[in-house]
Amino acid sequence: MASPKEWLAQALLGLGKALGGASRSEPRVAVLIDGDSFSPRLVGSLLDYSASIGRVVTAQLYANYAAMTGAAWVAALRTHGVIGMQHFSNKSGRNGADIALVIAALDIVHSNRADHFVIVTSDSDFAALAHRLRRSGAEVHGVGPANGSKAFQQSCSVFVPLDELASRTSKPATDLPAPPARWSLNPADAEEVILTALITLGGTRNWIDLTTLTRKLGEMEPPFDPRVYRRRRLGRLLDELESVEIDRSAKQPRVRIALTTRNGSVPGPTSKS
Repeated sequence: MASPKEWLAQALLGLGKALGGASRSEPRVAVLIDGDSFSPRLVGSLLDYSASIGRVVTAQLYANYAAMTGAAWVAALRTHGVIGMQHFSNKSGRNGADIALVIAALDIVHSNRADHFVIVTSDSDFAALAHRLRRSGAEVHGVGPANGSKAFQQSCSVFVPLDELASRTSKPATDLPAPPARWSLNPADAEEVILTALITLGGTRNWIDLTTLTRKLGEMEPPFDPRVYRRRRLGRLLDELESVEIDRSAKQPRVRIALTTRNGSVPGPTSKS
Protein backbone atom coordinates (compact mmCIF):
# COMPACT_ATOMS: atom_id res chain seq x y z
CA MET A 1 0.00 0.00 0.00
CA ALA A 2 1.36 3.42 -0.96
CA SER A 3 2.32 5.84 1.77
CA PRO A 4 0.48 9.20 2.01
CA LYS A 5 3.49 10.98 0.46
CA GLU A 6 3.64 8.53 -2.45
CA TRP A 7 -0.12 8.80 -2.98
CA LEU A 8 0.08 12.62 -3.00
CA ALA A 9 2.98 12.57 -5.45
CA GLN A 10 1.08 10.26 -7.81
CA ALA A 11 -2.05 12.42 -7.54
CA LEU A 12 -0.13 15.61 -8.33
CA LEU A 13 1.59 13.92 -11.27
CA GLY A 14 -1.77 12.78 -12.65
CA LEU A 15 -3.24 16.25 -12.19
CA GLY A 16 -0.30 17.83 -14.00
CA LYS A 17 -0.72 15.46 -16.94
CA ALA A 18 -4.45 16.14 -17.06
CA LEU A 19 -3.97 19.90 -17.05
CA GLY A 20 -1.22 19.67 -19.63
CA GLY A 21 -3.41 17.57 -21.89
CA ALA A 22 -6.30 20.00 -21.48
CA SER A 23 -4.16 22.98 -22.46
CA ARG A 24 -2.89 21.17 -25.54
CA SER A 25 -6.39 20.10 -26.58
CA GLU A 26 -7.63 23.70 -26.66
CA PRO A 27 -5.23 26.03 -28.48
CA ARG A 28 -5.09 29.57 -27.16
CA VAL A 29 -5.11 32.14 -29.95
CA ALA A 30 -3.84 35.73 -29.92
CA VAL A 31 -5.03 37.92 -32.80
CA LEU A 32 -2.77 40.88 -33.61
CA ILE A 33 -3.79 43.24 -36.41
CA ASP A 34 -1.58 45.71 -38.26
CA GLY A 35 -4.36 48.19 -39.03
CA ASP A 36 -2.50 49.73 -41.97
CA SER A 37 -2.94 46.41 -43.81
CA PHE A 38 -6.53 45.55 -42.97
CA SER A 39 -10.10 46.73 -43.37
CA PRO A 40 -12.67 47.02 -40.57
CA ARG A 41 -15.16 45.22 -42.83
CA LEU A 42 -13.17 41.98 -42.47
CA VAL A 43 -12.84 41.92 -38.67
CA GLY A 44 -15.78 39.54 -38.26
CA SER A 45 -14.35 37.11 -40.83
CA LEU A 46 -10.94 37.30 -39.17
CA LEU A 47 -12.31 36.46 -35.73
CA ASP A 48 -14.40 33.61 -37.15
CA TYR A 49 -11.25 32.15 -38.70
CA SER A 50 -9.31 32.63 -35.45
CA ALA A 51 -12.06 30.91 -33.44
CA SER A 52 -11.81 27.91 -35.78
CA ILE A 53 -8.21 27.46 -34.59
CA GLY A 54 -8.95 27.57 -30.86
CA ARG A 55 -10.02 29.86 -28.03
CA VAL A 56 -9.29 33.51 -28.78
CA VAL A 57 -7.67 34.93 -25.64
CA THR A 58 -7.04 38.42 -27.03
CA ALA A 59 -7.65 40.41 -30.21
CA GLN A 60 -5.77 43.68 -30.62
CA LEU A 61 -5.53 46.31 -33.35
CA TYR A 62 -2.39 48.43 -33.73
CA ALA A 63 -2.72 51.52 -35.94
CA ASN A 64 -3.50 55.18 -36.17
CA TYR A 65 -7.09 54.04 -36.73
CA ALA A 66 -8.52 57.37 -35.57
CA ALA A 67 -7.15 58.94 -38.76
CA MET A 68 -7.90 56.25 -41.34
CA THR A 69 -11.63 55.44 -41.68
CA GLY A 70 -11.78 56.07 -37.93
CA ALA A 71 -15.56 55.80 -37.53
CA ALA A 72 -15.61 52.41 -39.27
CA TRP A 73 -12.81 51.10 -37.06
CA VAL A 74 -14.43 52.35 -33.86
CA ALA A 75 -17.66 50.56 -34.84
CA ALA A 76 -15.76 47.35 -35.64
CA LEU A 77 -13.87 47.45 -32.33
CA ARG A 78 -17.08 47.87 -30.36
CA THR A 79 -19.01 45.23 -32.29
CA HIS A 80 -16.36 42.51 -32.13
CA GLY A 81 -14.65 43.28 -28.82
CA VAL A 82 -11.25 44.05 -30.34
CA ILE A 83 -8.86 46.11 -28.21
CA GLY A 84 -7.73 49.20 -30.11
CA MET A 85 -4.11 50.25 -29.53
CA GLN A 86 -4.09 53.79 -30.93
CA HIS A 87 -0.71 55.10 -32.12
CA PHE A 88 -0.63 58.63 -33.50
CA SER A 89 1.83 59.54 -36.23
CA ASN A 90 4.89 61.40 -35.01
CA LYS A 91 5.81 62.30 -38.57
CA SER A 92 4.27 61.96 -42.00
CA GLY A 93 3.25 58.38 -42.79
CA ARG A 94 4.89 56.87 -39.67
CA ASN A 95 3.66 55.66 -36.30
CA GLY A 96 4.87 53.28 -33.61
CA ALA A 97 2.19 50.64 -34.20
CA ASP A 98 4.51 48.05 -35.78
CA ILE A 99 6.96 48.11 -32.87
CA ALA A 100 4.12 47.98 -30.34
CA LEU A 101 2.65 44.92 -32.08
CA VAL A 102 6.00 43.11 -31.96
CA ILE A 103 6.44 43.91 -28.25
CA ALA A 104 2.92 42.65 -27.50
CA ALA A 105 3.50 39.38 -29.39
CA LEU A 106 6.75 38.67 -27.54
CA ASP A 107 5.14 39.51 -24.21
CA ILE A 108 2.26 37.12 -24.92
CA VAL A 109 4.46 34.22 -26.00
CA HIS A 110 6.91 34.62 -23.10
CA SER A 111 4.08 34.78 -20.55
CA ASN A 112 2.61 31.61 -22.13
CA ARG A 113 -0.80 33.21 -22.64
CA ALA A 114 -1.16 31.91 -26.21
CA ASP A 115 0.37 29.17 -28.34
CA HIS A 116 -1.20 30.21 -31.65
CA PHE A 117 -0.90 33.67 -33.23
CA VAL A 118 -2.96 35.18 -36.03
CA ILE A 119 -0.95 38.13 -37.37
CA VAL A 120 -2.53 40.39 -39.99
CA THR A 121 -0.07 42.41 -42.07
CA SER A 122 1.39 42.98 -45.52
CA ASP A 123 4.72 44.18 -44.10
CA SER A 124 7.88 42.11 -44.61
CA ASP A 125 9.25 43.48 -41.33
CA PHE A 126 7.04 40.99 -39.47
CA ALA A 127 8.82 37.99 -41.02
CA ALA A 128 11.40 38.07 -38.22
CA LEU A 129 8.61 38.12 -35.62
CA ALA A 130 6.96 35.07 -37.20
CA HIS A 131 10.28 33.19 -37.11
CA ARG A 132 10.83 34.16 -33.46
CA LEU A 133 7.36 33.03 -32.37
CA ARG A 134 7.78 29.70 -34.14
CA ARG A 135 11.15 29.15 -32.46
CA SER A 136 9.32 29.61 -29.16
CA GLY A 137 6.99 26.75 -30.10
CA ALA A 138 4.01 28.82 -31.26
CA GLU A 139 2.10 28.33 -34.49
CA VAL A 140 1.77 31.46 -36.61
CA HIS A 141 -1.15 32.06 -38.97
CA GLY A 142 -0.42 34.97 -41.28
CA VAL A 143 -3.20 36.94 -42.96
CA GLY A 144 -2.61 39.49 -45.70
CA PRO A 145 -2.93 40.29 -49.40
CA ALA A 146 -1.86 37.49 -51.72
CA ASN A 147 0.59 39.83 -53.47
CA GLY A 148 2.03 41.11 -50.18
CA SER A 149 5.37 40.27 -48.59
CA LYS A 150 6.56 36.80 -49.66
CA ALA A 151 9.08 36.83 -46.81
CA PHE A 152 6.28 37.15 -44.26
CA GLN A 153 4.11 34.55 -45.99
CA GLN A 154 6.91 31.97 -46.00
CA SER A 155 7.79 32.69 -42.37
CA CYS A 156 4.32 31.68 -41.14
CA SER A 157 3.11 28.19 -40.30
CA VAL A 158 -0.04 28.93 -42.33
CA PHE A 159 -0.83 31.88 -44.59
CA VAL A 160 -4.39 32.93 -45.53
CA PRO A 161 -4.88 35.51 -48.33
CA LEU A 162 -7.39 38.26 -47.59
CA ASP A 163 -9.60 37.18 -50.51
CA GLU A 164 -9.89 33.68 -49.08
CA LEU A 165 -10.59 35.04 -45.61
CA ALA A 166 -13.46 37.18 -46.91
CA SER A 167 -14.96 34.27 -48.86
CA ARG A 168 -14.98 31.97 -45.82
CA THR A 169 -17.82 33.92 -44.22
CA SER A 170 -19.55 35.45 -47.23
CA LYS A 171 -23.25 36.15 -46.72
CA PRO A 172 -25.90 34.08 -48.48
CA ALA A 173 -27.49 35.84 -51.42
CA THR A 174 -30.76 36.35 -49.54
CA ASP A 175 -28.95 38.40 -46.88
CA LEU A 176 -27.15 40.76 -49.23
CA PRO A 177 -28.11 44.44 -48.96
CA ALA A 178 -29.91 46.08 -51.83
CA PRO A 179 -27.70 48.40 -53.89
CA PRO A 180 -28.24 52.13 -53.20
CA ALA A 181 -29.99 54.21 -55.83
CA ARG A 182 -27.82 56.00 -58.38
CA TRP A 183 -26.83 59.60 -57.59
CA SER A 184 -28.01 59.11 -53.97
CA LEU A 185 -24.69 59.40 -52.09
CA ASN A 186 -21.75 61.81 -51.96
CA PRO A 187 -18.27 60.92 -53.31
CA ALA A 188 -16.86 60.85 -49.76
CA ASP A 189 -19.29 58.03 -48.90
CA ALA A 190 -17.38 55.73 -51.27
CA GLU A 191 -14.13 56.04 -49.32
CA GLU A 192 -14.56 53.09 -46.97
CA VAL A 193 -15.45 50.56 -49.66
CA ILE A 194 -12.64 51.77 -51.97
CA LEU A 195 -10.06 51.60 -49.17
CA THR A 196 -11.29 48.12 -48.28
CA ALA A 197 -10.74 46.95 -51.86
CA LEU A 198 -7.29 48.56 -52.03
CA ILE A 199 -6.19 47.00 -48.75
CA THR A 200 -7.36 43.58 -49.94
CA LEU A 201 -5.37 44.02 -53.15
CA GLY A 202 -2.24 45.15 -51.31
CA GLY A 203 -2.64 48.82 -52.16
CA THR A 204 -1.30 49.98 -48.81
CA ARG A 205 2.24 49.97 -50.19
CA ASN A 206 1.85 48.87 -53.82
CA TRP A 207 0.34 50.53 -56.88
CA ILE A 208 -2.85 48.82 -58.15
CA ASP A 209 -3.89 49.41 -61.74
CA LEU A 210 -7.32 50.90 -62.21
CA THR A 211 -8.62 47.87 -64.13
CA THR A 212 -7.78 45.54 -61.24
CA LEU A 213 -9.43 47.86 -58.73
CA THR A 214 -12.53 48.14 -60.92
CA ARG A 215 -12.76 44.36 -61.15
CA LYS A 216 -12.35 43.95 -57.39
CA LEU A 217 -15.05 46.52 -56.65
CA GLY A 218 -17.37 44.71 -59.05
CA GLU A 219 -16.94 41.50 -57.04
CA MET A 220 -18.14 43.15 -53.83
CA GLU A 221 -21.69 42.93 -52.56
CA PRO A 222 -23.59 44.90 -53.59
CA PRO A 223 -21.52 45.47 -56.78
CA PHE A 224 -19.86 48.88 -56.76
CA ASP A 225 -21.26 51.54 -59.09
CA PRO A 226 -19.59 55.00 -59.14
CA ARG A 227 -22.86 56.52 -60.32
CA VAL A 228 -24.28 55.89 -56.85
CA TYR A 229 -21.72 58.47 -55.67
CA ARG A 230 -22.60 61.06 -58.34
CA ARG A 231 -19.69 60.27 -60.67
CA ARG A 232 -19.98 58.45 -63.99
CA ARG A 233 -16.51 56.87 -63.83
CA LEU A 234 -14.34 55.42 -61.07
CA GLY A 235 -11.37 57.61 -62.02
CA ARG A 236 -13.41 60.77 -61.53
CA LEU A 237 -14.60 59.46 -58.17
CA LEU A 238 -11.04 58.70 -57.02
CA ASP A 239 -10.07 62.29 -57.81
CA GLU A 240 -12.46 63.36 -55.05
CA LEU A 241 -10.79 61.26 -52.33
CA GLU A 242 -7.74 62.63 -50.56
CA SER A 243 -6.99 59.26 -48.96
CA VAL A 244 -5.92 57.74 -52.30
CA GLU A 245 -3.12 58.64 -54.69
CA ILE A 246 -3.52 58.34 -58.47
CA ASP A 247 -0.69 57.98 -61.00
CA ARG A 248 -1.68 58.70 -64.59
CA SER A 249 1.86 58.86 -66.00
CA ALA A 250 1.78 55.19 -67.05
CA LYS A 251 -0.24 53.75 -69.94
CA GLN A 252 -2.70 52.28 -67.43
CA PRO A 253 -3.68 54.60 -64.54
CA ARG A 254 -2.87 53.15 -61.14
CA VAL A 255 -3.87 53.93 -57.58
CA ARG A 256 -2.78 53.27 -53.99
CA ILE A 257 -3.62 54.46 -50.49
CA ALA A 258 -1.93 57.80 -49.87
CA LEU A 259 0.64 58.09 -47.09
CA THR A 260 -0.41 61.71 -46.66
CA THR A 261 -3.28 63.77 -48.01
CA ARG A 262 -2.75 66.54 -50.52
CA ASN A 263 -2.42 69.09 -47.71
CA GLY A 264 0.25 66.99 -45.95
CA SER A 265 -1.87 65.44 -43.18
CA VAL A 266 -2.44 61.76 -42.42
CA PRO A 267 -5.23 60.38 -44.67
CA GLY A 268 -8.70 60.06 -43.19
CA PRO A 269 -12.32 60.23 -44.31
CA THR A 270 -12.92 63.13 -46.66
CA SER A 271 -15.54 65.76 -46.06
CA LYS A 272 -16.23 66.75 -49.64
CA SER A 273 -19.72 66.78 -51.00
